[in-house]
Amino acid sequence: MKVEGMVCGHCAQGIKEALKKESFISNLFISIEHDLVAIELDPSQKIKEETIQKILKKTNFSASKIVRKNSDFKDWKFNFLKDHK
Repeated sequence: MKVEGMVCGHCAQGIKEALKKESFISNLFISIEHDLVAIELDPSQKIKEETIQKILKKTNFSASKIVRKNSDFKDWKFNFLKDHK
């Protein structure tokens, strides 16, 4: 998802801590340089975008673009890092 306004590690850390508290998030990756927060959701739970937005709002951020992909998180992260060196 695209999260604008993350300008430092402190911003990213606040988002990371808020998301990690949720049991339905099994993995996450944050790129400050690309305004990106990627999360892997527990596939057994149906999580609405509004739920993610509420979590981000608690950290004073919001996602302007949420994209759902059905791909392996580790493969996606590897390819993202490879493509954005």
